[in-house]
Amino acid sequence: AYGNLLVAVCFLPALLWVGLTRFHGITAYGFAVGTLVLFLALNLGGPTYHNLDIAMYYNRWCWAVSGLIFATIMLEGPERRSAHVLDGLLIGLCLSFLALTKVTFFLFLALPVLGGLLIFRRFLALFTSVLAGCAVLLGIYLVTGGPEFMLAYIEDLKSVSLSGARTVPSLGLLPMMVAPEFVVGNVALIAAGIALRRAGFMREGLFLLLLVPGIFLVVVQNWGNYLQWSLALGVILYAVVWQERARRRTAAIRTSALIICAFALPQVMTMGFSLINHWTMQPEKYVAVLTDPRFSDLKFARIRQAVTTLKTERKYGYEDQYLGRFKLPEGGSFRGEELPKCDMRTALPSQIRAIADDLAAREDTRGKRILSASNSSNYWMFGGTERLRDGSIWYYGGEHGFDDADFLVIPFCTYGTQGENSRQTILDLIEADDRYDFTEVDRNDLFILLKRNR
Repeated sequence: AYGNLLVAVCFLPALLWVGLTRFHGITAYGFAVGTLVLFLALNLGGPTYHNLDIAMYYNRWCWAVSGLIFATIMLEGPERRSAHVLDGLLIGLCLSFLALTKVTFFLFLALPVLGGLLIFRRFLALFTSVLAGCAVLLGIYLVTGGPEFMLAYIEDLKSVSLSGARTVPSLGLLPMMVAPEFVVGNVALIAAGIALRRAGFMREGLFLLLLVPGIFLVVVQNWGNYLQWSLALGVILYAVVWQERARRRTAAIRTSALIICAFALPQVMTMGFSLINHWTMQPEKYVAVLTDPRFSDLKFARIRQAVTTLKTERKYGYEDQYLGRFKLPEGGSFRGEELPKCDMRTALPSQIRAIADDLAAREDTRGKRILSASNSSNYWMFGGTERLRDGSIWYYGGEHGFDDADFLVIPFCTYGTQGENSRQTILDLIEADDRYDFTEVDRNDLFILLKRNR
C-alpha cells in the first residue's frame, strides 16, 4: 500500500497539471479518480476480482501514466511556450517510466505518441520530451556508474522476447479482440476514433486510431487482458466534446464514450473498494509467506494456503467405450520416466515453503544452489539455500543459472500449464547437454531430488 501511495504522490504534480489545463467540470474529477484508483488499487483490477492482491501493480501504474500522456496530447492546453515545455517534460518522463517499469508499454505506445505530437504540431513539446528521456538515461548512467545496467536490461529484454516461454500471459491478440467480455469495448474504441473524424475532430480521431494497435498489443501482454485503458480514454472522449463549443455531430462520440465508461466502471469499483477492504480486513485471516522478518508484512490469505486444490487428469476406462480411443495428455517425462499431469491451483506458496524447508533440513542441500524444473526457482527466498547466479525467480527460457546449480528439483505438481511447459523445457535442455550431469538421490510425495556430478 505504501509503495502505491509513494508512486501516486510522485505523479501528483503531473496529474494536477493535466487535470487543471485539460479538463473542465465533472470530467476533471472523473479523470482524477480513475487515475488515482489505478495508482492506489490493491487488487488485479478485473471487473469481478474482489481479492486483495498486490500482483500486477506495474500494469496499473503504467495505464495510469499512459492516461496522462493520452490526455496531454489529445486535449487542448495552454498555448504559451512554457506550457509546451512542461507538456514535453511530462511526456518524456512518463515514457521513461514506462520503459523502465514495463517496456511493452513503451514499445507499443511510443510511436503513436510520437505521431500524436507531430499531428498536433507540438514540436517544442516533442523536443523537450526527447531531452527529458535523454536526461533519464544520463541519470541512470551516472547513478549506476556506467552503461552496464542498461546493457543488462536490454539483454534481459532480448532474452525474454526470444525465449518463447512466456510470450502471452493470457489470451492471444485475435482471441482477446473477439472475446465476448472484451469485444464491445474494443469495437467502441475503434468506433470512437472514426466518430471523432466524422465529427470534424480530425487530429484527435487520427491519434486515437494510431493508439488502437498499440493498446491492443499492450493488453495482450498483460495478465488477465483487463481493459484498464478505458478508465482514462472514456473520460478523455467526453472532455474532447466538452472543449468544443461549436455544434458538431457528437452523438456517436458520446455513445462510444458511454460504452467505454461502462466498461471502466466495474473496474473502478473493484479497485476502489480494494482500498476499503484493505483497511477493514482481519489480520488473523492472513499469514506471512516468507520466513525473513524483514518481509513479514507480505501475507497471503490463510484459507488459500490451508487447502491444496489440484487439477489432475485420470482415465477410468469407460471413456474409450463411449468416446473412442483418446490418448490421455501426458505431463512430460525425464529419462524415460513419465511425470504426472498435475496443475496446482491453490496453496502454491505453502508447497514452495514445504520444499524449501525440506531442502534446508538436509545436510547435503543446506546452503546449496537449487534449480527447480518449473516456472520459478525461488526456494532460496524461504531460507536454507542460495539463489542461482545468473538465474531469475521466474523462468523465461534458456539455460540461465543452469551452470551454477548444485541440485535439481523436479516437482510433481506445477503451477498452471505454463509451469508444466517450463518443467519439460528445462528437463529437455538438461537431457540434451552432457554438461548437466545429475543423479537422483531422493524422492518424496512432492518432488524428485537430483545431485549435480561435478
